[in-house]
Amino acid sequence: MHRKVLLFSVVITTYLLALLYTFNLNDPAWNFASPITSYHNIGGIFGAWFADILFTIFGITAWLLPPATSGIVWLCYTRAVQLGDLCLKKIATKISSLLLILVSGSAISSLHFHRFDLILPAKTGGVIGDFASSFPLLFIGNFGSTTLFLMLFLKGASLFVNLSWLTIIENIGAIILQELSRIRRVS
Repeated sequence: MHRKVLLFSVVITTYLLALLYTFNLNDPAWNFASPITSYHNIGGIFGAWFADILFTIFGITAWLLPPATSGIVWLCYTRAVQLGDLCLKKIATKISSLLLILVSGSAISSLHFHRFDLILPAKTGGVIGDFASSFPLLFIGNFGSTTLFLMLFLKGASLFVNLSWLTIIENIGAIILQELSRIRRVS
């Protein structure tokens, strides 16, 4: 059963990523009305609307949503099988950390990645990124806003993948100390 859920999750994620990849500004969807009935998006009407809405709301950070959602589905399934029921606290943590990643990533995109502004329905950061970055930008400037949103992005990522930055720092320190002691023994 694990394989079926994993396979289903991978297929859905691949399909949603294909919808985002084949996004076209000229497809009739939320932001563009047209009498044209042919769609460039591989998903047709659904794909055009799905990609248009996600890119409008989140900008280029929308690319993180399908794989992250697949990870949450996989977590829910494996936890339900292991524990006999869903652990709502863990799921709520994953969803809130995903939202933190999306909002802070969109804000960083809005502040720095203007290269894609012309190929997306809204700016690179989407509506969320423009809104989230506008207030800190006024009060703490570009550098302060970037630092704030980078901290929030890393915090969300560490919560989402259950990663401890202190453990990483300790492991890096241990590797450095091992290598230094090895170099002393050799010389």
